[in-house]
Amino acid sequence: MTALQERLLIAFDSEYQTVLESIRSNLTRVESSGEPLTGPALDEVFRMAHTLKGSARVVEFHNIVALAHRMETLFSKIREGTISWEGISIRVLFSVLDAIEDIVSAFKRGMATPETQPILNALDTQLEVGSSSAVAPLVQEPKLTVVPPLAPLTAPPISNPPETTPAVLPAAAPESKAPIQDLSPAKTSQAAPTLSPQTSPVESEM
Repeated sequence: MTALQERLLIAFDSEYQTVLESIRSNLTRVESSGEPLTGPALDEVFRMAHTLKGSARVVEFHNIVALAHRMETLFSKIREGTISWEGISIRVLFSVLDAIEDIVSAFKRGMATPETQPILNALDTQLEVGSSSAVAPLVQEPKLTVVPPLAPLTAPPISNPPETTPAVLPAAAPESKAPIQDLSPAKTSQAAPTLSPQTSPVESEM
């Protein structure tokens, strides 16, 4: 091992512990509260996994690179909303952190590093299950459109017909009474002549 490699390993040993502590602390909060990581906390664990992947690549810890890359992908998909926390097993993520510590510890003691394929398979399963749980509600629970209640119908007010002034008919002209004709015998202005007894001529001669 060259002096440069030794210095890089010392730097990695300090950095990876800080990274694992940050991720483990956030996952513990999720496990205890039941609330998913969002916002800055989710951004932090994603950034820590990315940092761990880069640092492990520098010192050629390829098995740690593979584990960190899977974690980074998982956190990235959660940020994008394509994976839901409901489908993630926190215990699997804790196992990833423990496996990374075991790899570094075995390297320091000069021992063979533990097998990491089972942990990688578990992470791949989490990626598949998490994606299914995020999509399932969209298929099983169609979005319902809430129709607001209709306002009660009210009949328009009945408008009274306009008052009409009764037409005033012209008063009938008084019926003219024809003069009643006097049917009694007409009075003559001259009295009927009085017949005086005629003197017999015989008497006058006498």
